Amino acid sequence: MKKLSGFVIAISMFVFTACDKNVPVPVHNSLQGSWHCVENSINGTRTYLIDIDPLKADTTQYLISNFQNMNISSDGYNVVFAYAKRTGSTLTITPNQSVSNGTATIIVKSGTGAISNAFKRIDFVYLIFDGRNDITVQAVYTR
Repeated sequence: MKKLSGFVIAISMFVFTACDKNVPVPVHNSLQGSWHCVENSINGTRTYLIDIDPLKADTTQYLISNFQNMNISSDGYNVVFAYAKRTGSTLTITPNQSVSNGTATIIVKSGTGAISNAFKRIDFVYLIFDGRNDITVQAVYTR
């Protein structure tokens, strides 16, 4: 009987530990990687994916691919991106840069994002010109 109760206890412990809901959370130690973007502006809310990659020549400079959900250029080969510079926990979009996919062009007048200490969130505010109006965009990048 002691063997049976020991066996039941061992199986119970295995079942409870195997069903543990503590799934490891990914640890990020840089900005590099894929991010989920939620943007809000006078044009409404948009959700899409972006990638952030450092420039090899200057690791404080980054490319934000698919900025403003402009994705791939009209030729289908070149990825559309915006330049940004990291200083501490701030990511600043290079001011007055033109971002175009061959069909649409915007001017990114300014933009600043606060980077969380665990590289899991960036709270951005940027000002763009769409050819007709200045538009303030609030964006949250998460992963």
